[in-house]
Parts: sequence; C-alpha cells; structure tokens
Amino acid sequence: RSGRCPVNLRWVIFHQKESLEENGAIIRFGKRRWLVDEDRFINWLRENGSSFSTPSRKIN
Repeated sequence: RSGRCPVNLRWVIFHQKESLEENGAIIRFGKRRWLVDEDRFINWLRENGSSFSTPSRKIN
C-alpha cells in the first residue's frame, strides 16, 4: 500500500455516501467527520468503482 488514497475521498463520500454507509465502508463521526474502514472502502471501490464517473478537469 502506498499510503495514498486512489481517489478523491471527499468527492466519493459526497456522491456515494449512501452506498458507502450501506456497505460499512464509512460511518459518521460527529457532525462533519467520517470514519473510513480502509479494507471495506477498497473492496467497495473494486466492486463499484467503474459504475460512477469522476469529474473531468478542464485543461487550459
């Protein structure tokens, strides 16, 4: 493991929150914080990573 998240974690939580919670990959901790179960999150990415699109960057 490289120690770096393979995706923008904030973006994924914002757009896929319900699915991540259902799979136990994240749980709410306080008002604005999330706890992430790394193994479940990586498994969720493997199963669902191709079913959602990431925002494209504008190239100037």
